[in-house]
Amino acid sequence: MMRSVLTFSALLLLGLLVQATLVHSLFPSAVAPDFLLMLVFFLGIHHKSPMGAFGAFLLGVTADFASARFIGPNAAGAVIAFAFVATSSGHMFAERGVISGILAFFASIVKSIVFLVMMRFYAGISFPIEETTTVLLEALFTGILTPIALGLLQPTRSSSFMRRLENEGHR
Repeated sequence: MMRSVLTFSALLLLGLLVQATLVHSLFPSAVAPDFLLMLVFFLGIHHKSPMGAFGAFLLGVTADFASARFIGPNAAGAVIAFAFVATSSGHMFAERGVISGILAFFASIVKSIVFLVMMRFYAGISFPIEETTTVLLEALFTGILTPIALGLLQPTRSSSFMRRLENEGHR
């Protein structure tokens, strides 16, 4: 359990450092994988509950605070992406590398669309058509790296599951 929390926290900090602060503040049109979406993806697969949705919301709000622009667009995108992953993933298949990458790619696109629509209506900011290329490249990088992030989080989950099975077998 503690290893899962530490791994999740490390990925959250890495995501904030790379995505919200370093890359996009230095180069606004730069392409960076969406590390926070990878965590939302993990929650959507393993925690299909109101607490999982709340966790996705907190991850989105964290991204909103880190970007220091507006509060809400990343949070809404994270919750919608969580709902997309939770409803479209079969537990057995979504953990597989290629499937998780494809599903994360589409979840990233969904999150980006929600973000762009909210920014359009919330702040009156419209994005140029070149932004589409950036969104697609970020979604592609997110899809490629999601199986790796799941691999980092998965051993901790399966080892705790195995310990529970062993403890129940000894009773």
